[in-house]
Amino acid sequence: MVISDRLNKALFTSLGCIVYGAAMFMMGNSPYYFLFLCFFALMNLARNVVNDLSTSVMSDLYGENRGAAISKWYAFFSLCGMIAPISAAWLVLKTGSWGIHYMICGTAYILIGILFMLLTVRNPSLDSRRLHVEDTKEKIVIPFKEIFTSREMICLIIYNFVVAGSYYHTNMINSYLTTWDPAVFTVSIAAGIVTAHSVAIAGSRVIFAALRRVKAEDVLILSSVLSAVLQGAALFIKVPAVWFAMFLIVGLVTGANYTFRIVLACNAFPKFSATTIAISTLSLSAGTVVIHYLLGVISDNIGYKTGMMGSCLFLLFSVVPLIIGYKLKKKEG
Repeated sequence: MVISDRLNKALFTSLGCIVYGAAMFMMGNSPYYFLFLCFFALMNLARNVVNDLSTSVMSDLYGENRGAAISKWYAFFSLCGMIAPISAAWLVLKTGSWGIHYMICGTAYILIGILFMLLTVRNPSLDSRRLHVEDTKEKIVIPFKEIFTSREMICLIIYNFVVAGSYYHTNMINSYLTTWDPAVFTVSIAAGIVTAHSVAIAGSRVIFAALRRVKAEDVLILSSVLSAVLQGAALFIKVPAVWFAMFLIVGLVTGANYTFRIVLACNAFPKFSATTIAISTLSLSAGTVVIHYLLGVISDNIGYKTGMMGSCLFLLFSVVPLIIGYKLKKKEG
């Protein structure tokens, strides 16, 4: 990711897509479970690179309009994410093999990577060397000191770390409900609530993609507070219909939050968007590991509901660095 800010983002995005496809193709041919896991790890590594780099490419191509462009990009991504499992299931039923599915999809990704390379690799807007200096032989220096001392980036890093705690609530909904009262929240009802939440997230990204005059930090603050309150209140209401309604609302107001976090990272240092996206993603991953472990310990030793409530509190407190980094700075300015 960081290297791409010094070279050609289109080339690295294409190579990431090709590696992703090759790893998926080899998963379909792996004779041993260990090899399958190795290729699975490589596929996920390449997927993350392609995901973040493609977002950085959108930021470079659309400049000041990057917010709307990235929102549309993730809206399209969400819609495809809903279609993909259905097509995968159909293909497996037709062929009777997951291996063939992996090989077909892997081949498709390789061809897409090659096509993307041919169409974009010569685009000067995606060549970092031409973006930063007139002489392409001059070495590009990424301003790490400025990035890590920037008020916006410091607050964004803290926000990503803290907000990762909210994912514990989302990831554990199914398990929590079926454990809380299996008679009221059957497996099918719990799964339906999770599905409704996922559909609402996709809808949220489509809606926010159509809105041009919204500020990323305002959406993140308002949606986080509302979602924390709704999710926390739901923990004390043993009515499936209420959970359906609440998590439809939560999905609608928070579905675009990931998109807006990326937009803030790109806006902080537009010429080094790949680097700022990578830093934001790393802080989110670190928070996921640390906070999820902490909440897991709390759930095991104190109570499941306490751990889930802790997740809501992390979501609520995540707005503090956003207020300090963006709202207060504007008032001081």
